[in-house]
Amino acid sequence: KILGIVIGKILPILVVSLLDPENEDGIFEHFSCAGNWGSLATASIVFTFTWFFTYMYYTSANWGGIGCFVAAFGCGSLVKPCGTVNDDYSQNYKVVAQDVFAILLALSLDMGIDVLLGKLPRDSAVQHLEQVKDGLMSSTEAFFEGDLDGLEKELTTTRRKINHA
Repeated sequence: KILGIVIGKILPILVVSLLDPENEDGIFEHFSCAGNWGSLATASIVFTFTWFFTYMYYTSANWGGIGCFVAAFGCGSLVKPCGTVNDDYSQNYKVVAQDVFAILLALSLDMGIDVLLGKLPRDSAVQHLEQVKDGLMSSTEAFFEGDLDGLEKELTTTRRKINHA
């Protein structure tokens, strides 16, 4: 989560600053967001950014969540009036710091509550998976014994345990 939000907040600042008319030292010193070509460039950047990270979300099992956060948090930062990027760098970084702090605070509170209750989420998940395994073993035994009612009962119970886990 943190990686996706930080990239989603910082990458658009860097991308939009390349098109800022006050950026005379950048690679695009002759190309800014002003005028018709600038509007076309800005629209192309917003489309490409959004398309890339939503494509990442829908196609990658490992990085999809990060792509979703980058697309969600980055799109709003890409749409800024031309020439206003340099005015609010400190405000942008304050927002990034607040987001990271909020996530770390939520993680700390969750972990603290779990430790106080003595029930960690990973232990609960392992316990539920063991119950699911036992249910699948029982349903397999009922299948091979020809006990259709027992099979149906075990599968129903196992489905409930899977949904609970």
